[in-house]
Amino acid sequence: MKLVVGNLIDALALPAKIASKNKNTPILRNIAIRAENGVLSVTAADMYSACRTTAEVDADSFSAVVDPGTLVGILKTFGHDAEIEITAEPTEIRIRSGRADLSLPRLPDDAFPSVDIPEPALMLPHGIDFPYMFRIAAQCAASAKDDRMWLQCACIDYTAGHIYGTDGIQLAAMSFPVIDCDIPSPLFIQSAALSYISEAFQDDSELHIFNRGLLLRNKKLDIAVKDAAIPGSKQIPLSVYENWKKMQGSVEAVFETEEVLSALARLQLLGDSPVLLTLSDGSAEFSSQDTMRGRGVECVQCLTDGVPEKIAIKFNPALLRGILHSVNQPTFKLFLDTPKAPIKITAPDISGFFAMLMPVA
Repeated sequence: MKLVVGNLIDALALPAKIASKNKNTPILRNIAIRAENGVLSVTAADMYSACRTTAEVDADSFSAVVDPGTLVGILKTFGHDAEIEITAEPTEIRIRSGRADLSLPRLPDDAFPSVDIPEPALMLPHGIDFPYMFRIAAQCAASAKDDRMWLQCACIDYTAGHIYGTDGIQLAAMSFPVIDCDIPSPLFIQSAALSYISEAFQDDSELHIFNRGLLLRNKKLDIAVKDAAIPGSKQIPLSVYENWKKMQGSVEAVFETEEVLSALARLQLLGDSPVLLTLSDGSAEFSSQDTMRGRGVECVQCLTDGVPEKIAIKFNPALLRGILHSVNQPTFKLFLDTPKAPIKITAPDISGFFAMLMPVA
């Protein structure tokens, strides 16, 4: 088959990423490349997701199962607009361009499992930024150090109208209009699988629900991610979620995001110790001390409301930085109550978003 390098690299990008994460299933570290009637398809899968991309090629028939990492590496040595020819030999594929002639081993076609992309059952409404919600929830869940699988998943409950990710210490959540349907809810979607949808979403994409999963579809890409269906999966009770959503601390403070991120980054260079936030009227002090690496104090300005003479609370700086990077807004607001109560974080420009950060001793 003949095609332009750039078109093939684009078609390989997401399937190669999915395949690279299959550490425990050797066959799924490969991708299936097939062409028929001038249309190339590239397929990859893991335990929780399946992806198929397409591109136009000059070929009537082609089929091969190969390691995408080496193939992409070779393709990137050619120019983006270079034309190449790929042929399938019995035990290898050959890549020719100009005076270059390279070959890669291939596996038998039947070695790669059959991958089915399910049919959509219900398209989610446009106007709701689901990919943004997915990214925030997935990044929060992905930071889980606990090996309990449900903590590494985002929970999507479209019949209750919310999505959240938690690593057991922090929680990031967003609300959206309730979707009335008979499809089982909630879904627990593995964080990496959910991030694939967020990354691949385009203006012409359609997001669908199918039985126990989500499907992203556009002109050249289908991604299906399924419910992790984990025994013992735990959903935060709706009553608790709603209480957190309504929580208004006795103290409110509005910060410039970049100023706080810079301060926390410098303090983290001094060690992994918790950061102490000391809040007074109109200003805040972030401080950290490590017996081996030093201590630091960062003073930042903020707008406060309801501040007593002084309030101090310790927290994990890496978790707050992760939330702020995910939200990516110029300002954020903290709601605080007591040194032992959760810290609530909101972003004024994002309706329905909140995050909870637990204090540390």
